[in-house]
Amino acid sequence: GQYLSSIDGCSKSTPGQIIPQDCIEAVQGIAVDAKGAVYTSSLYSQGAIKKFVPGIVGYTQKNINGFNDFYSQGISAMKTFNGYLYAAGANWERGSSIWRSLDGKNWVNTNSGGFGRGKDTPVVSGFTVFGGQLYASTATWTEIDVPGQIWRTSNGINWEEVVPDAFGVSGSGVSVAIHVVYNGYLYATVEKRYGDRVGAVMYRSLTGNSGSWLLGDTGNDNNNSYKIYSMVVYNGHLYDGADNDVDGMEIWSSPSGDSGTWEKDQTGGFGDPLNTDTGSMAVYNHTLYVGTYYAGSSGGQLWKFDGVSWSSVNTDGFGNSNNYWMRTVYSLDGYLYVITANRNEGQQIWRTSDGVKFSILNQNGLGSSGNLMVQSNVGLEVYKNNLFIGTWNKNFGGQVWGMNSAKFKKPSLTSILPLSVSAGSPSFLITITGTNFMNGSVIYFGKVPLTTTQVNLTTLEATVPAALLASPNKKLAIKVVNPKPGGGTSKVKNFIITP
Repeated sequence: GQYLSSIDGCSKSTPGQIIPQDCIEAVQGIAVDAKGAVYTSSLYSQGAIKKFVPGIVGYTQKNINGFNDFYSQGISAMKTFNGYLYAAGANWERGSSIWRSLDGKNWVNTNSGGFGRGKDTPVVSGFTVFGGQLYASTATWTEIDVPGQIWRTSNGINWEEVVPDAFGVSGSGVSVAIHVVYNGYLYATVEKRYGDRVGAVMYRSLTGNSGSWLLGDTGNDNNNSYKIYSMVVYNGHLYDGADNDVDGMEIWSSPSGDSGTWEKDQTGGFGDPLNTDTGSMAVYNHTLYVGTYYAGSSGGQLWKFDGVSWSSVNTDGFGNSNNYWMRTVYSLDGYLYVITANRNEGQQIWRTSDGVKFSILNQNGLGSSGNLMVQSNVGLEVYKNNLFIGTWNKNFGGQVWGMNSAKFKKPSLTSILPLSVSAGSPSFLITITGTNFMNGSVIYFGKVPLTTTQVNLTTLEATVPAALLASPNKKLAIKVVNPKPGGGTSKVKNFIITP
C-alpha cells in the first residue's frame, strides 16, 4: 500500500510535517475504514497516526517506502544481474544504498553508507553489466567537492573501486554516469554542473579495469553542454544527448565511438533553447525517440528520428503543462512507454503501439502525487517478465513498483448521455463514462464503430452521424471495446431512437 498522511504529534518532528522514519516505535492500535484504508497508532509517538491505502489497480508496490528509511528519497538505478534484481536508493543523509531481490518483493541490503563514504556519495547514478560484473557509477548532484566514482562487483556483495576520482576532473558537483556497452567498450561520462563548467567528457574501456579508461572525444565544443545522461545505439551508431541549460540540448552521433568521428545531429534544443535536457532515448520500430525537459510552461516534448530527419511527436506534455519532462522513454514488448515527471499530480505513465497515439496507463503518481518521476531508463528494469519501476518520492521515500500486466484492461461502461434521440435527428455528440478507457477505445453504436475521442481515463466522446438515426422505435446496444493485447468489450447500455 501507500503511506498517505499523518496526524503529527511526535516529539522528534515539526508539527504539520512528515514524521521522521524513527519516530513511530511500536504499533499500539490499528483500524480499517470502509474503503480499505488502514490506520495505525504508535505507543511512543505522542499521538502520531499513519494511514495506508490499497495498491493501484494493475501495479503493486514491491518495497517498503525508502527501504524503511525516510531519507532514501529516490530509486536512482535498477538492474538485473546473476538472477537478482538490484535497486539503488539515493540518500543525502546516510549515503547511497544497494538492495537486491530474488522474487522482486523481498529485499536484502548488499551495500549501504555510500560505499563507505557516507553522505559524500549519496547517489548511484547508473548500473551496467559488463564482462560478467555489475558496474555502478556515483554522483552527488550537489555542490559538495567529492568526485564521482565507478565501482564493480562479481557477486553483488563485495565491491571494488575502479575509478576513484571522476577521472581526475575536480570541482564541486563532479559526477560520473556509467552508460552503454558499444563495440566492446564500456562507456562512462563525467559532468561538472557547478562553478566553472567544463563540457561533458566521455571515457571508455575494453576491460573496465583501473588504468584502462581512455579519454574519448564527443566533439563537444560547448562548455554549456555539461552533462551526458542518455546514450543509445541506433542503426549501428552510438548516440548521446548533451544537456545544455543555456543554448538548448544537443544530440551527437558516431559510427564507431572513436575520436574524430562524432557529428552534431541536433543543437539548440530542436530549435527551442528551452528544451534544455534530454530525458532518455529509446529505439522503437526502427525509430529513435528522445524525451526532453522543457524550461518553459508548455510541458516536456517527445521527438523522433527515422534515420533521415527529426520530427516532433508531442510538444505539450501530452496536453498537461505540469508534465514538464518526458523523463523516461522505454521500449518493451512491442510498446513504447513514456513516463513523465510531474511535480503537481505525480508522474504519469503513457504507452503507444504505433509511436503516434498514446494512451495513459496511470496519471496520479501510482496513487501518490509525491512520486515525482522515474530516473530515466536507469530507473526501471524488466525482471522475470515483469516491468519494475523505481520512483523518486521526497515525501515518503523511493518506491519500487511492479506492473502486473503489460496488457490493456477491459473497459467498464457506467453511463451514456443522451439516453435517446428522436428519429430523423441531426448528428449529435454521445458521451460515455466508465473506467479503463484509453486512446484506442472505440464506442459501438449498435454494430457500427464510431470515431472515438478519449477525454480522460473515465470519459469518451464520439459523433453519431444522422444516417444512423433514421429508424424510429429502435433500441441499440452501446458498448466500448479496448484493443488487444488484453482489452475486451464492456457490458452494453441501451440507447433508444424514439418516434
